[in-house]
Amino acid sequence: MKHILTLLMITCPCLASPATAESPKLADGKGRQFSRDIRLTDVLNHKWVDELVTYDLDFAAGQATLDSIRLYDVDRGKELPFQLSVVAFHGGEGEYVKSAVLAFFVDELPAMGARNYTVLWDPGAFASAPQPAAAQ
Repeated sequence: MKHILTLLMITCPCLASPATAESPKLADGKGRQFSRDIRLTDVLNHKWVDELVTYDLDFAAGQATLDSIRLYDVDRGKELPFQLSVVAFHGGEGEYVKSAVLAFFVDELPAMGARNYTVLWDPGAFASAPQPAAAQ
């Protein structure tokens, strides 16, 4: 029986940084205070297409409300649909997110290439905006 080893490097800063002055254009039109970059890099010389990626997120107390979290594709310049699972809240009260698993599809990661994404969030109150439609 053959075993196939899949390797995909995911790099990012461990700590959240304040969102840049030129924040991405989000569907709800509101900026976010905090962000974290995610960089996917192929080191196997393999082109990846329509791959599901999961990423563990941790938030400092009082930093992220569930409705404020957004995912932005830096390379394509657009907001992406995503799913959160295993969501835990600070103090168990359900107001501020402590941690979650982010899942999203990567449409294409070129062989020996890289893709860049940014997760954005805020402690403020945000209306539940519909996420962008998945690509057809």
